[in-house]
Amino acid sequence: MRKSWSLQYYQTEALAHFLDYLLCEIHDGTAALVLTDGRALHVHTVHPADTATLPAAATQCFQYFQLKDGEVAIGNDPYAGGTRLSDITLVMGIAFETPGEVSDVLLAVRLRFPPKISLEGKLEEEGLRIPPMPIVVKEKLNTDVLKAMAAAPNAPIDLVGRIESAVTEMMRVRQSLKQCGQDPGNELRKANFKRYFQDCHDIAVQLLHKIPLGEALVTGHLETGELTKLRLEATEERVTFDFTGTEASKNVQMSDLATLGACFSVVQTMLGQKLPANAGVFSCVQLLAPARTWVNAKAPAATARGVSDGVAFVSSLGVRAFAKLNKALAVGASAYGSGHVQFSFENNALVSSFVSDVTPGGTGAGNDHPGIDGWNLWLHCDHPKSVEEIEVKFPVQIKSVVIRPASGGRGKFPGGNGLVKTYTLTKSARVSWALEQASNKPEGADGGKPGLTAEITLQRSGSDEKEKLAAKGTVELEAGDVLRVFSAGGGAFGAPEPEVTT
Repeated sequence: MRKSWSLQYYQTEALAHFLDYLLCEIHDGTAALVLTDGRALHVHTVHPADTATLPAAATQCFQYFQLKDGEVAIGNDPYAGGTRLSDITLVMGIAFETPGEVSDVLLAVRLRFPPKISLEGKLEEEGLRIPPMPIVVKEKLNTDVLKAMAAAPNAPIDLVGRIESAVTEMMRVRQSLKQCGQDPGNELRKANFKRYFQDCHDIAVQLLHKIPLGEALVTGHLETGELTKLRLEATEERVTFDFTGTEASKNVQMSDLATLGACFSVVQTMLGQKLPANAGVFSCVQLLAPARTWVNAKAPAATARGVSDGVAFVSSLGVRAFAKLNKALAVGASAYGSGHVQFSFENNALVSSFVSDVTPGGTGAGNDHPGIDGWNLWLHCDHPKSVEEIEVKFPVQIKSVVIRPASGGRGKFPGGNGLVKTYTLTKSARVSWALEQASNKPEGADGGKPGLTAEITLQRSGSDEKEKLAAKGTVELEAGDVLRVFSAGGGAFGAPEPEVTT
């Protein structure tokens, strides 16, 4: 006899919470447990792009190396389950139930480092490419290989230290899983997984009844004009995101798996609650993304801007599509561009270090609330760096980070304001930047006004002139030069009150 839906929900949610608690041992915040056949058991992440890519990366590493208990492999290929070259994936085999060294599950962890900007859209410009390879065999970490990686010119800073810390945390999770496997009453057993996936699927289908059903077509354009077309179809059992008709781009590109993660985040947002991210729930979200479009790019296309601005753009487009099905879901557009700036410092004509930083914009307002100032709705945990960390490690000072006044759209509920971030160099540097929404205003909803576009200005040392720069580019700066990034504001909701004149 089939158990009641309420009991089914309670038991399934309890196991999902337990898996989430287990993966919280990974302090970087992005981890997944994946069965060796490729089915995601649980994904714990703060970045939508990781939701579908992390299980794929784990599966590919296992196919390459047949990881045994305690063995760890490393890789970062954006077209083999990765996201961008600056994001390093570690995959460990774990035997928590079967005897011997045969792995029952795979533990995948993603370490996020600041990405390099590729203005030409070429993947090799964005960092060090690491082919899948073992780094822990017989519980011994191969530090020689890690040090060789860290010595490469494009290697992320603190690579070795963060990998060592992550492997230590992964070993702790492995030990916890082994203890669970020894308890015959524990729900976390291979014999229960099929039922668990089916229960999660059933719960997701029940929750889908909360969202509006039907079809909606929305379009949007990237900063450089490329068309994005989304046809959304919501049925009682599945939500389909169809990007047929979307164009290719040289500026913003992402894999289909990263796009799928963005679509999944939209469904979670519409439901107003976090669904367990596993194979049972994933079956309720379908992606149709033609190859060679910017939402399903192929190697060697660069992916850093896609994983940041592209994911936020797709997510915002999905929210607009749902709003067409139900006007109560309408919100002003959020600033999806994050004001990427990269400073490269040279030593003896060789680039010895670089730092990347972002400036988030404002979020769109809703039908009962204003937008939020300086907050990326979809990517708020994307490789954050504190002001202190940047100023201690690099010859650049962040003089101020302030609200950009009146940059959010005007309306009954105003859009969130963007920020103004001011950088001053204490040493010469080559600076690259890339802005989205430098010409596309975040639109308002239900009569609300749009937010201001993003911009960037340069003030040379000793000059009072402030030069407005293009949406993307590279320039050589000297000590004392000042760079200011103005992020976009969010769109408002509802028509503004008429101005009173006296």
